[in-house]
Amino acid sequence: MLSEEAWVKAAARSGLAYIGLTDHSYGPKGGLPGWGLTGQQLLEHRARVLELADRHAGKVRVFVGTEANVLDDGGLDLSANVLDQLDYVVAGVHTHFQMSAAAMTDRICKALRSGRIDILSHPTGRKIGQRGPLDFDRDQVFQAAAESRTCLELDAQPDRLDLNGELARRARDLGCRFTVDSDNHGTPGRVHLRWGLDQARRGWLSKRDVLTTRPATKVLKALRAH
Repeated sequence: MLSEEAWVKAAARSGLAYIGLTDHSYGPKGGLPGWGLTGQQLLEHRARVLELADRHAGKVRVFVGTEANVLDDGGLDLSANVLDQLDYVVAGVHTHFQMSAAAMTDRICKALRSGRIDILSHPTGRKIGQRGPLDFDRDQVFQAAAESRTCLELDAQPDRLDLNGELARRARDLGCRFTVDSDNHGTPGRVHLRWGLDQARRGWLSKRDVLTTRPATKVLKALRAH
């Protein structure tokens, strides 16, 4: 597992303008057994990242967030007190994939409308060759994302590519905003970003639709505009 400093240095070497460190959560309300950070660990991580950001100022901009778990009832597994101290909040469904379409739709829409999420991660939940997409009403979820101004992720990991181009275009037509990211867990850098950008192009997205095309100074402002 790489240290925070190793990630930041690798991002600087790759020529990235900024990097978001977004560890998974493991909150008291039910997280991902065996891995992820508790609320206290996340705040300690944030303090270390802020120190790194000062040391590497001028080389790469560093943001700190979390990827929280959307619980069965649409809540998140970390408290508002913790979430409010982060630069941004990513959240997605990581557990209990076999809910009915109606229940899963309600679960995701409630999370989107909570005002606590800036980015919905890998929205369909698929992993290519491992599991199919979640069963939910795509249009209802996309409309909830558009209404709440929550971005939809185009996850560039080759085994995800989620959203794919077809769904990205449908979501765009319903008024959604997007981010493209590498979702790297082990090797930092920009190598996977091209796959996410390919999905954005397949969905006919423009730079105006994708917040992560903007300069670092404008990204967080745009993410939190909801």
